[in-house]
Amino acid sequence: MTLPTVLAFAVIASVYLFASSAAQDLRRPLATGLLIAALIVTPWIVRNDLVLHTVVLTRTNVGYIFWLGNHLGMSGGAADASDPTSTVSMFETAPVELRERVLSAGEIEQNRIFLSEALGCVKEAPVEFVWR
Repeated sequence: MTLPTVLAFAVIASVYLFASSAAQDLRRPLATGLLIAALIVTPWIVRNDLVLHTVVLTRTNVGYIFWLGNHLGMSGGAADASDPTSTVSMFETAPVELRERVLSAGEIEQNRIFLSEALGCVKEAPVEFVWR
């Protein structure tokens, strides 16, 4: 329940199962599962809204995770893969200007900065993005 991608999958799968005539027997258990998921996630969303003053489904690091997989020079992980023994993070290898912007921003703004940077890289290299 902590991964927004899982929540998105649950919605897509639910729509399919509710629309499918072959899945009629699954509708009641599915509805029950969705209700339980909503009961678990809703307080979290409300808490995030009260504390962060913006709607955040479950995490504020989605932009960072997306950046890790989609910035120029990405390695596929959080550590610099150019040296297998390295403990240097990809953030430490990022341009100084980006690091300074991120470090001077709050939690929500950091997420937006990383997301914006990653989307810029996706626009620059859309074929590579689809390939990844």
